[in-house]
Amino acid sequence: MLKKIFGLSCKNTCKYICLFCVLFSLAACSTKKSKEDLLDLERKAGYNNVDDIVFVPDLPDDDETPLSAIDKQVLGTGSELGQPISDEDWKDVVLHYKYFTRKKRDSFDRFIERGELWLPHIRKIFKDNNVPEEIAYLAIVESGFNPTAVSRVGATGVWQFMPYTGTKYGLTQNAWIDERRDTYKATKAAAAYLTKLYGDFGNWFLAIAAYNAGEGKISRALEGTGGADNFFDLSRKNYMLQGKTQLKDETKQYVPRFIAVSKIMKNLDLLGFKKPNPNAALKTETIEVKGGTDLVGLAKSMGMRWEDFAFLNPAFRRQISHPRELNTVYILSEGKDKALAFLERQESRAFAGWKDYTVKKGESVASLSKKFSVPVLMLKKVNPNLSDRPKAGTIVMVPSSKAALRETLDVTPAFEASSKSKKDKTRTIAEINTKGRFYTVSSGDTLYSLSRAWGTTPDLVRKANKMRDDELIRIGQRLVIPGDVELPDNYEVPPVTRKKTLKSEQESSSKTKKIETVKKQDKQEPAVKENKKKDKQTTNANSELKTNNTTKNKSYTIVKGDTLYSLARKNKTTTDAILKLNNFKSANDIKIGRNIKIPQ
Repeated sequence: MLKKIFGLSCKNTCKYICLFCVLFSLAACSTKKSKEDLLDLERKAGYNNVDDIVFVPDLPDDDETPLSAIDKQVLGTGSELGQPISDEDWKDVVLHYKYFTRKKRDSFDRFIERGELWLPHIRKIFKDNNVPEEIAYLAIVESGFNPTAVSRVGATGVWQFMPYTGTKYGLTQNAWIDERRDTYKATKAAAAYLTKLYGDFGNWFLAIAAYNAGEGKISRALEGTGGADNFFDLSRKNYMLQGKTQLKDETKQYVPRFIAVSKIMKNLDLLGFKKPNPNAALKTETIEVKGGTDLVGLAKSMGMRWEDFAFLNPAFRRQISHPRELNTVYILSEGKDKALAFLERQESRAFAGWKDYTVKKGESVASLSKKFSVPVLMLKKVNPNLSDRPKAGTIVMVPSSKAALRETLDVTPAFEASSKSKKDKTRTIAEINTKGRFYTVSSGDTLYSLSRAWGTTPDLVRKANKMRDDELIRIGQRLVIPGDVELPDNYEVPPVTRKKTLKSEQESSSKTKKIETVKKQDKQEPAVKENKKKDKQTTNANSELKTNNTTKNKSYTIVKGDTLYSLARKNKTTTDAILKLNNFKSANDIKIGRNIKIPQ
């Protein structure tokens, strides 16, 4: 199976073996469990590469060195699988044993380190399902305990499930999640599959061979050889089979490789390997998240980096959970209360009203932005790996309606391209809209798509930015987002002409280099300029506070459909002003039936 997973041409073998050694030599010496050290575990486990680069020949060459007394003792260790092996069949087992204890000893060290995180969980699940715990070591043969390992044929995760088999045993796979990478769920699926195979063949070695080759392949091979007694008998009689019914060398060596690995794992002390720390397994808890949950926000609520969260939850393929399904999330016990509190807040499901959209031929991010009235930056934030010109068939997350987009804008952190200020990170787009803040134009944005997203008109955007009627926006241009806007009920966005769109794209492209130069110059501004900016901000803040203190207020009872943003826009005020006047912490305090004060 390892060759299937890590298969490489002979031409590239040397190159990848060297790369493997470099990667694996970077490991730290100790295992840690705190959330601050999760990335250390990730680097140590070698998960940064999706494909774990290890070349294992079907049958390793003999290094011609004799077995020591310790080697013979290790190879003589008993097995709970309880099947005798002839001296002839032991030859292949010995070759794999030598390969992992000598030539690839450093690789095996890495497998052991990875096993610290997962082996206790795997053993418990196997024990609960009456699968011999010794078969837990099959995960080394499959993937070296790497949850993100992907084979050249698409087998994925610690247990290397193919898509069909994974689905058959309950592992969900879609554009949002791949549960083959969820080691807990995949191990339960592997236990169920192995139990089924044992029931088919009545022999664990044949069941293990079928895990590699498929039950159909082993069944046909047994039938073609007249009913071999066991796996090794079947392997010896392989010459009796014709064409595709013959076992591949990979399968013939799969069981001997497993036996060798099992012998090594049972005798780590004797062989001088470092034994796994039984207390190193991550102590996690599971919580259920509803559709459209902001996983980045969930991670931040627990004080975790996204990389740490993804390490615990490698099954998620996006930073947002499936809009219409419940999903399991693994968290460290210490963060559970904060996580549950976050999930109660409105902003935790900012994208619940969004949906999957399949990109059609010829569509681009720019055209999608126009089609769904979503700023380009938001599309790219929600779909992190989205290219400017995605291939037809690409699944993209978009708002299902204008109402869904507006709900997202009310509670989602602003998508400000050039902002590096930590001060702005928690402001919502709704707050920025009503306060006349700034937005940096991205590729594909148009005046019309932006004005739609901001709930204003192109004319008001032009007016706020002192633009001529025929002036077009440019990539990198900082636009003032007009606030205090009240639109007429019958307002319709003017149609976009093809001529203007093309001209805008051409003009945007020609300005890119100049903008990049300006950005570099901005970064090199002296500290004096920053201090002046801070003084100005302080003055403005004091002025605003003074104004708020002298403003008349009116009383209002919140009704269904009201949002912080809609109230601010309707009353020609700002979201900040409403929050301050009522001593509210966030938009979550806007609740139906609540009586609030609104500044006039």
